[in-house]
Amino acid sequence: MAPKKIRVAAYTPFTGKGAGFDSVPANGNRVLNALSLAKKELDKLEDGADTLTVFVAPEWTWKKNEGFWTYGELGQILEYLTTLSKVHPKWLIFPGTILWAITTKEDEKTTKNFSWSKFKFEVKHFYKESAVVYNTMPVLLNGTFVHFAHKQHEGMDVNVRDTSQIFAFDPGKSASAF
Repeated sequence: MAPKKIRVAAYTPFTGKGAGFDSVPANGNRVLNALSLAKKELDKLEDGADTLTVFVAPEWTWKKNEGFWTYGELGQILEYLTTLSKVHPKWLIFPGTILWAITTKEDEKTTKNFSWSKFKFEVKHFYKESAVVYNTMPVLLNGTFVHFAHKQHEGMDVNVRDTSQIFAFDPGKSASAF
């Protein structure tokens, strides 16, 4: 039966300057805890099978406290999210965006084929010692990626020419958007 109602749980952590994690598991635990708390509260409502539960998290939910996730760490995050979605198969999960980069140090090639998506990214303009930054939002249902939204061109909130990745965005003090 197709859902006739929607129940939304929104997770709203601080994701601005100074926020982030050292490891994928630490970031994943934060999202898992939020989803578990939302499930506990929503289970009290006793929605029927005609209700689709939607979990949403904000931009930059998946962000390192220093720098960007690498391509390899991106793969770990996507595997983690797939498992999380399988545990909550009837939830449509928007787990927040993942801030990651391909750096010239990491990959000399200019093209990457992503096994987890239908997209092929063309990295055409590397500056010496720079990074191409991506902000990716996967959407999952029943352990399957049903959609990806990708941004490649940053909006002055990160410094891509400095691979120490200094964040220029300061919530409440600047209006830049990725």
